[in-house]
Amino acid sequence: MTLSEGGITLCVEGPQLWLEDGSRGQRWTLDPASAVWGEADAVEGAGPLRRLAFESAGRQGDCLYQSFRAGEKHVKMEYRLSKGAVTVTLVPMEGEGPACISLPGAFHGQPAGEKLLLPIMQGMLWQGGGAPCDKRVTSRHHDGFSLAMAAVLGKQGGLLIVPDEGLADAGWRYGKQAGDLEAPFVCPMALASLGGFRQARTVRLIPIEPTITGAAFAYRAFVMQRGLFISWQEKRKTRPALDELFGSLMCFIGYCQDDVDYAGQLAQVKAMGFDRALVYPVGFNMSYDQFLMGGRKPIALTEQEKSAIRDLGYRMAPWSWVNESMDDGRPETREGYYAGRDGQRRMQWRIDDFKWYLNCAGRMLELEKQAVEGPWADMDWDHFDVVACAMLGECYATDHSAHPGRPMDREEDLELLRRLLVMGSRGKGAVSSEGFNDLFSLEYDMGSVKALPQYKQWPFWPVPLTALVYHDSIMHTWWEVHNYNNSHFFREGEPAGYYQYGGGRPRLMAAMDALMGTPPDVMPCGAQYAWTGRGSETCLFTMRVEDEAVQEALRAALPVARLHRRIGPLAMTDFVFLSEDGCLQRSTFEDGTQVTANFDSKRRTLPDGTELEGESWRAVDREGKEL
Repeated sequence: MTLSEGGITLCVEGPQLWLEDGSRGQRWTLDPASAVWGEADAVEGAGPLRRLAFESAGRQGDCLYQSFRAGEKHVKMEYRLSKGAVTVTLVPMEGEGPACISLPGAFHGQPAGEKLLLPIMQGMLWQGGGAPCDKRVTSRHHDGFSLAMAAVLGKQGGLLIVPDEGLADAGWRYGKQAGDLEAPFVCPMALASLGGFRQARTVRLIPIEPTITGAAFAYRAFVMQRGLFISWQEKRKTRPALDELFGSLMCFIGYCQDDVDYAGQLAQVKAMGFDRALVYPVGFNMSYDQFLMGGRKPIALTEQEKSAIRDLGYRMAPWSWVNESMDDGRPETREGYYAGRDGQRRMQWRIDDFKWYLNCAGRMLELEKQAVEGPWADMDWDHFDVVACAMLGECYATDHSAHPGRPMDREEDLELLRRLLVMGSRGKGAVSSEGFNDLFSLEYDMGSVKALPQYKQWPFWPVPLTALVYHDSIMHTWWEVHNYNNSHFFREGEPAGYYQYGGGRPRLMAAMDALMGTPPDVMPCGAQYAWTGRGSETCLFTMRVEDEAVQEALRAALPVARLHRRIGPLAMTDFVFLSEDGCLQRSTFEDGTQVTANFDSKRRTLPDGTELEGESWRAVDREGKEL
């Protein structure tokens, strides 16, 4: 049985299903071994997945369908051809069922030899290397998916995979196993909402060119068509202060109060040529701040210090930690906690003997409203802890004002968090959050967490996927503790051995920022409490502008900041690898600016015969003049 339209043919025969991209001569076959259902939420470290048992496949009107059982549930998926794509819809079911279902599974190319483009951090190209792994993720973790898409890049064509309905309940599975799934694979997972699948879930399969830019631009067109994209040009019409983001230094000054002269230290930064900086945090926006970190209180700059920093022309933000609260004994605190399916609150964070419990998103809105109308009303911008990368999900309390008398699903939680970010902008300034997550593409301006640009033998090769899609809309910054001069937060990503992320590599990080057209990041002064990575061992450290590591970082950051002022608001129009080992790369922006980066540790020769020092970059304008 087949459906054909516009050069795309979809074929079903029993449990077998394949897609023919006639214009490119590429076939995509659904791997039956990847079609699974699970008994636990499709997130990292979740419970077992069980294979589907297909019962029938056939045709119904203008669609093909597959039918199978997941436990006791009868499950039906419909396949339709629509405007150069195939849509796959999980038909709604009554009652409770499995906690996750693949939608529909992983597609492999014929001829074989495909690569995967995964939106982990700034984006990863995976050619299949590395140890076997099997990961299930959502957009709620550092190593989750920063964009609601994935792509398989075949020999002759590519396949873009995009959730179309049920974004809040979308998960992903990717990996490489011996046996049934020897090739690397990626597939969407539909997550149960409040225990069931009462609404349709749809995934769109879009044949594309088999390149990174082909996938990125196809996804960019998709989000624009859905109205999920807003440009810097549009944003600046209502918030002209956003213009000051471009050319700024991301200036993290630590969680802990210290005796350094903050304003004096930052004045030295300005004297080095940084006329714009985004300074954070100058204090903690939270419901109760009576705690210590390694014996230090949270940072709280005086009004005099903040005034002196503002006189430098620098913009300031608090640390908005409203997603969790310590138990201060007040009824409004305890009544605002998130409740799991068992009705119990959940401890989410701990520093020494101090514990924090998750707040319901409704409580988070209440706390932020109090902040922006009260003690933090004068802030220039706002930075939220983990809001974009640790969404709460379903809250089962029935006495919360945001969802009275009923539990709250992920979709409603997502909408409340979007309102929270908008509130943080105060109608004038930028708003940022830990985690780049395009579920918030209309609500925030900066998302963080990037991998270190390491190539050659590393299985995952970081690529500027988020910049190709959103450079003229959202900035992708480093995690706040991953500064050019801060090596205390260096770790290996998951899967283990696939990539690393961290700070303390100024030349390497500056080259990545130049290539991506993103702002530099330095911790010029202040104190920070850190986990060493060894058991429960922690350390407290202080940075000062006079430190050689800070000086080196600032020297690397200044030309990046100047480049960012030029290209920060522009779209990225192209990206290519210039060497087979991945170390040499080039990006292009809409004004013709080209940035070439060498991520190798040694000098390399470029295709045009010129040489580029190790861990360095070079930018030229449209006419080839060096910038």
